[in-house]
Amino acid sequence: MQNSAVRPRCRRGAFVAAIAGLLVSACSVVALSYQFAPEFVYWRLDQALDFDAAQGADVCARLDRLQAWHRRSELAEYARFLREVQARLARPASVAGVGWVHDEVRRRYLRILDAVEADAVEVVLGLRAEQLDSLERYFARMSADFERRLVDAGPERAREELFRHTLRRLERWYGAFDDGARGRLRRLAEEIPLDRRLELEDLRRRQRELLAFLRAVSAGKPAAREEIGSRLKRSFGRWEEGRTAAYGEYAERNRAALHSFYAEAANLATPAQRARALRELQAYVDEIAALAPTGAAAR
Repeated sequence: MQNSAVRPRCRRGAFVAAIAGLLVSACSVVALSYQFAPEFVYWRLDQALDFDAAQGADVCARLDRLQAWHRRSELAEYARFLREVQARLARPASVAGVGWVHDEVRRRYLRILDAVEADAVEVVLGLRAEQLDSLERYFARMSADFERRLVDAGPERAREELFRHTLRRLERWYGAFDDGARGRLRRLAEEIPLDRRLELEDLRRRQRELLAFLRAVSAGKPAAREEIGSRLKRSFGRWEEGRTAAYGEYAERNRAALHSFYAEAANLATPAQRARALRELQAYVDEIAALAPTGAAAR
């Protein structure tokens, strides 16, 4: 990175902050995540694209505007969504209910992609060929890390990692499960279809397709802004487009099994664990509502 010493710092919030805040370990971190997420977003983008100083300033300004939209338009809705999750968590869980949560999270993510589309197109139109070389190297590092951790380690290690990951997520909300519940969850996890090599192949396909499109745009191949925006949203949100039939069938089975796993886990939780999860959710509701503009959370 040749210009890191003169690159600007994004100092205010960004569009991913509320979602990131839902994943952190303490509710007091939500506000900090919302304030400093653009530093992380800018850092990740800069790692991939190696912005010069002018590009960096432009990206930071766009993130500022996006954060203002997100705070004004989305935060109160996030709080309402979490209240609905609370209400559902108080009842026995179902596979359909887990699917509803998944679909609602995805819907909100796609709203962010819609909001960022015009700005993303302008950034793409300003990229130089050497920056796309940087992006190609970044993608190569990403896929190599995936291969090393989840493919080369072998199927047994990959499945154990899946179980540990899902258990950590569950116990973050519910607290520790007893040995009997953990045994049941392990058996359920073993039933989840898992093919990390097929996932890696699809990741690399998406990387190749995006790079080829961006290189064509950079080389002067005519492309309407609407086409560029649609292509970006396909790469970062409509992952099902362009999949092989084999991967599409696998992805559907994997998702259905994961939904079943999380529904079963919710029903294995004791009343005390459910009460804990409800308290955790309420803490996030309160923090997110406090971040929303005055009066927005009540609407």
